[in-house]
Amino acid sequence: MNGSLALFSLLTAALLTGCMGTHIKARNAPLGKEASASAVLSAYEQATSGISIANAKVGSCATYELNYRINADPVIMSQLVKYKLLGISAAAQSVVFNVFEDSYDFFPSGAIKNQVHRQLSLAFQTNSIRPLFTAPASQCNGKVRDDGDGIKYDCVRYYNLKTDDVPVPAPLAVQEKPDCLGFAGCNIPVHHISFDAVKFLRGKQVNKTTVDARFSTAIPDLFYLPQPDGSYVYTQASTSFCTTTVETGPDNSNYMVRFCSVLRDMQPDGNGDCFPPTP
Repeated sequence: MNGSLALFSLLTAALLTGCMGTHIKARNAPLGKEASASAVLSAYEQATSGISIANAKVGSCATYELNYRINADPVIMSQLVKYKLLGISAAAQSVVFNVFEDSYDFFPSGAIKNQVHRQLSLAFQTNSIRPLFTAPASQCNGKVRDDGDGIKYDCVRYYNLKTDDVPVPAPLAVQEKPDCLGFAGCNIPVHHISFDAVKFLRGKQVNKTTVDARFSTAIPDLFYLPQPDGSYVYTQASTSFCTTTVETGPDNSNYMVRFCSVLRDMQPDGNGDCFPPTP
């Protein structure tokens, strides 16, 4: 999986530590229609085609909400983060994007737990500015591995691949901007992709993650995720990117966890700002 999926898996462990929701019974339901790894990779590349951080304009900005839902409990906002592109500088083998970050971490109650306002210089290798989802067909080779989340597997297979191109309503903050930033009907065109990635160990299903994402070339490609080692990865611009999986909590019970990043505001042309305003 890509860096954002790995991070989501690590975050669910922390979320479940304080989970008080009702547990669910683990069961292996019918998996549905299987898709090849190459078909998933091709669909993902098509959905993100034309999206590149290199196309972002200096002065553009984007605000994302990170939230989660455990079982059928209410959706909880965990973070609000805004990135504004201040400048771009190129070197021989890399490109540095100078951005300003405003981030707010929230308690489940909605109260602000922490806030950060800082300037970042994020360097990306020139040949890997556009990250690719990886779904190598060679994963089913009997070699046991894990993604840092404690789930050991020797095979990944893919099911229920769906793609379509549909408009989605613009975020409320965008709807309130003059002429809705030029979006016809105040709808943003997106490339939608969804699929199930199922891990197996010695022929037994051990984990299933459902990916549901809506990518768009109309959004400034300014979304970064911090990694445990302090580095950042970037994920392609989307109106929403969600993963759903069953996780085992500290009480050894199973919980359905949905983790999403959702676009809340943007300014693609470099004129104007996004909420929240920098203090």
